[in-house]
Amino acid sequence: MTHQYEPDEILSNLERAISEETLYTPEPLPADKWLQKSFLQKSIRRGETERAVQAASSLWYTDKKKLWGRLHIIALEDIGVASTDTVVQVLTITASSVWRRKMGDLRVALFVTRLLSEAVKSRLADAVFIQAERATKYSGLREHLSKADDNTLADYVTDVSKTLVERSIAVWLLASTNKYPSDCMPQRTGSLDTAISVLRTLDTPKELLEACIGATKLTPWPLALFIPFIQQEVQQHRHRIEHHELPIVSDVDGIPMYACDTFTRIGKSCYRQLQRDVLELRAYSTQQIGLAMFYLEGGLVNKELTAPRLEAIQLVSQITDVELPVPQYEYLRDCLTCNMEVLTAIRRAQLQRHFAGLPKSDMGA
Repeated sequence: MTHQYEPDEILSNLERAISEETLYTPEPLPADKWLQKSFLQKSIRRGETERAVQAASSLWYTDKKKLWGRLHIIALEDIGVASTDTVVQVLTITASSVWRRKMGDLRVALFVTRLLSEAVKSRLADAVFIQAERATKYSGLREHLSKADDNTLADYVTDVSKTLVERSIAVWLLASTNKYPSDCMPQRTGSLDTAISVLRTLDTPKELLEACIGATKLTPWPLALFIPFIQQEVQQHRHRIEHHELPIVSDVDGIPMYACDTFTRIGKSCYRQLQRDVLELRAYSTQQIGLAMFYLEGGLVNKELTAPRLEAIQLVSQITDVELPVPQYEYLRDCLTCNMEVLTAIRRAQLQRHFAGLPKSDMGA
């Protein structure tokens, strides 16, 4: 039997759970908000709960709105269909600012951070998004569907014989590229309400469906539109949970090296220096280097819902994202693996300079 979505009941249960926990609130770490956001998301992916709580506390003191936005994104991008109960809880909480203030905003944020860190992960929604947006294989379909009427798009979304990417392109265009803009998607003035009506016809658990529908209005990315039929697809195939032993990553003043990625100013600077120092990397752009490094390090998860079919989607998405033929991508990954010590030394030096240059007002509250 499918449960109805009852936000008040979910919040009531969460209130009891939070009240029963003794949560340690760590002191905020010195770093800019970009490093804090990167640190938070990657430590959650890796299941490094204490580090994640430290990152969440730091970002809360720096910019609590950014923290809640990031936790919302992490639920959709990194947890997704692997732990649907967690996704429902987190999306309900992120949409309930009055309840959070009543409970204690920071206390709730740290509780949510633990939930996400300890959950089984799936980055399948993000992998599907990358292909829907940019895969050359679907360029013709994107143009074709951008000119289709609502009924044709609705048929694509509900047709389980279509691939996840095809269904994602259809629901994205149905909802409107004005609502979810992308330079890679053809323009179509759709209707989010129409897309939501179509999603409600799917055979998907109602709690998950309605939580995702609520999230569609709170983010500029369409991942919440994809989750309901990705869950539908995953349930049709045998899958398993894999536990990954991830190497311990060193830190500088509490900020782990993996926080220096292509989405931070320091990370970009580190990759530019690595490119200068390693001759073999000069054939690649710093963006390609950063993305390849993300898949080697920043995108790793500790507990993963997977299956051969899902793994194939993930691999194609990596190739699409980095925009390299498979042999060149594999060579780039090998080169980065061989030069990890060089990158670590660069990151350490740049982090030390970063902290030395921070004004006291940026060194935490």
